[in-house]
This record gives sequence, C-alpha cells and structure tokens, in this order.
Amino acid sequence: MSLEVIESLKKVEIEGLDGIKKALNVTLDPLVSPGAIMMTNQDGYNWLDTLKDGEGFP
Repeated sequence: MSLEVIESLKKVEIEGLDGIKKALNVTLDPLVSPGAIMMTNQDGYNWLDTLKDGEGFP
C-alpha cells in the first residue's frame, strides 16, 4: 500500500477501550471489517497489552 493511500484514509480519534469497541462495532463499515487492521504506536500497543480486568488479570 502506498503512502498516499494510507494518508488518504480517514483517521478516527479513539479514547479508551470503549472507544476501540465503538470503532470496531459502529464506525467501521461491516463490509470491510473482516479484513480490517488497527494501527497504533508503541504507547498504544503498550496500553492495550497491559489492560487488566476487574480481577487484575490481563
């Protein structure tokens, strides 16, 4: 995929885990969701990787 195509994509600002769920469940067109990917930086990846449930489990 060329850089021009990536830069032309609509960027969605997401806050928190609920924002990610809303983006996947509501914002993203269901026709493209099976092949969709999410891009994040290292801080976003670390945040996702260290999420814990109410019991403290990953």
